[in-house]
Amino acid sequence: TEAKTLAREAAEAFDNLRQTLAEIHAQVAVFPFLSVLSPVLTTLSEATAKNTNWFLTELPRQEDALLDVKEQIIDPLRKFMGGGQKTIFEQATDFVHQQEDNFAYVGATEVEAVRDLLTDSKPWQGNRLQQLKPQLDALEQAIAQQLAIERDAAAHRLAELEQRLRATDEFGGIDAARQSQLTEPFAEARRALQGQKRIAMIRDQLRHFEESRFSQLLVQLEQWGKPAQPAPAPAAQPAAGAPSPGEPQAAVTLTPRPATPEPKVVPARTIRVDYAKAWLTSEAELDDYLNKQREAWLKEIQAGNRVQI
Repeated sequence: TEAKTLAREAAEAFDNLRQTLAEIHAQVAVFPFLSVLSPVLTTLSEATAKNTNWFLTELPRQEDALLDVKEQIIDPLRKFMGGGQKTIFEQATDFVHQQEDNFAYVGATEVEAVRDLLTDSKPWQGNRLQQLKPQLDALEQAIAQQLAIERDAAAHRLAELEQRLRATDEFGGIDAARQSQLTEPFAEARRALQGQKRIAMIRDQLRHFEESRFSQLLVQLEQWGKPAQPAPAPAAQPAAGAPSPGEPQAAVTLTPRPATPEPKVVPARTIRVDYAKAWLTSEAELDDYLNKQREAWLKEIQAGNRVQI
C-alpha cells in the first residue's frame, strides 16, 4: 500500500545484491570467468539509482531478462564460489602454475583438458569440474613418474662419469684428500638433481655438469697427476780463465722457454662434424660419417686438447 517504501526496499535489495557480487567479482584475477559479472554489476547499480515510478512500471517489464541473468549467471556463480567447485578450480590453477614447465614431457590429453577448462568462460556449467579432479590426479601421477625417470637417468649418468674419472691412472696416483675433492662434486650434483622438480632443469643441470664441471675436474686431475718437476740445476761455477771478480763480464742473453699451453678438455658432443646429410641410411654412409668424425676429433687431439667422451 506504500509505493515509495516498496520501491526503497527493492532498491536496497538490488544494492545489497550488487555489493555481494562485487565482493565475488574482486577475485577476477584468480577466476577470470568472473568478468561475466561486470555488466551485471552495471545493471544492478543502475537499478539502485532508479526512482519510485521505475520500480512500479518499468521493473515488471524487465522481469524476464533479469530472471534469465539470475538463473544463468548469478545463481550458478554464487553456488560455484561458495562450494567445492571453487576448491577444485583453485587446485587446478595452482597445479598448472607449478607444473606447466613439465607438461611438455607428459601426455597431452589431460593437459589440454585442464587448460581448456581453466580458460572456459563458464566452467561452472555441467559436471566438468567434477571430471577434472581425476584428470588432475592422473596428470600429477604422470609428472611424478617422469620426474622419477629423469632423476634416475641423471643419477646413472653421473655414476658413469664418476667411474670414468676413478678409472684413470692419474686418479690412482693422487692422495685420498685430492680424490675426495674430485668426487665430492658428483655427490653435490646428485643431491641437487634429486631436489629438482622441473624435468627441463634436471636435463639442463646434467648437461652443464657433463660439459663444464666434469671437464674442469678432468683438467684438475691431469694437473695433480703430473710428475713433480725436477729441481733447477745449481748455478755453474766459473771455469778456468774466467774473469776474476771485479772484471767486466760479457753480457749473456737468456732466451726464455715458450710456455706450454694447458690442454683443453673438449666435450665430444660439441665437436662439429662436417657432414651434409641429416641421417644415415647405409653402411657406406656410416663409414663415411665415422671417418669425418675421426678427422674432427683427431684435429682437436693434434692441437693438444683432450676429447671428452
